[in-house]
Amino acid sequence: MREALRASPILGTKGCSFSARRDFAARYTPSCAITLDLPTSALAACDRVKISQSAVCTGNQDQDDRVKCSHCNSEFSVAHGGRSDIKDRLHSSKHKKSLACAASSSKLTSFFKTASSNDKNLDLAAKEATFAYHTANHSLSFNSNSCSSKLISKFFEPKFSLGKTECEAIVLNVIAPLAQEELKEDLTKSNYASISMDASNRKDIKLVAIVVRYFNPNSGVQVKLLDFKSVAGETSEILTNHLCSVLLQNDLNNKVVGFCGDNCNTNFGGVKRAGQKMVSIDSRIA
Repeated sequence: MREALRASPILGTKGCSFSARRDFAARYTPSCAITLDLPTSALAACDRVKISQSAVCTGNQDQDDRVKCSHCNSEFSVAHGGRSDIKDRLHSSKHKKSLACAASSSKLTSFFKTASSNDKNLDLAAKEATFAYHTANHSLSFNSNSCSSKLISKFFEPKFSLGKTECEAIVLNVIAPLAQEELKEDLTKSNYASISMDASNRKDIKLVAIVVRYFNPNSGVQVKLLDFKSVAGETSEILTNHLCSVLLQNDLNNKVVGFCGDNCNTNFGGVKRAGQKMVSIDSRIA
């Protein structure tokens, strides 16, 4: 390398053109990491030394004898020492410290999700959705994901982010609609179904859960949640109207062969009970 530089008529000619120096540098210094857009005086110093990948310099447009290192962000002159100035910069403590910090640190952009979806982003989204399904399937609190997400990102995947807000959004807007769609598709293929209903109070909120039991030829007998909403009260009239509306929404009004409820007075008993009203609506319900 050094002999080629000394024997070069281009470098030996005083006042040679910048394009000639650039072509020679590209030919004889393929591993040189210094950019070739340097001024003539700065390029002359760079041509005389084989710079490793640790030195990436750019020229100064205002001063021809000064270059700037992109690693340590230092600007220095190469007018007096030439290649020794570059060597001194490579061995300086500031440059070495900058290289060590760059090697031990990750780019900030690596922790952010890109706008475009690639295979890696889709794989990460699938992992987060799977963990959200795990949370809902085992009846875990959404608040627990704020802690679990930090542990997973610390130990396994730095980009994994599934706090309580995101987990709730995935369960309510992705998993729940998909489960309801699959349930409705199964119910269209089923000829008979039985319904169970129960109410639960929490302070002033009255929740009513409706469960459907049906037979699927592929997976056998299935018991799934059909509806879970808050109602205005617990009278037999309110419960009956709510149950009938759910059956009509799922096209089950002609498929129900059984009704099950607890021993609450509003479900079974006298004339003003939900069980009696269901019998009056469809005589096949027992």
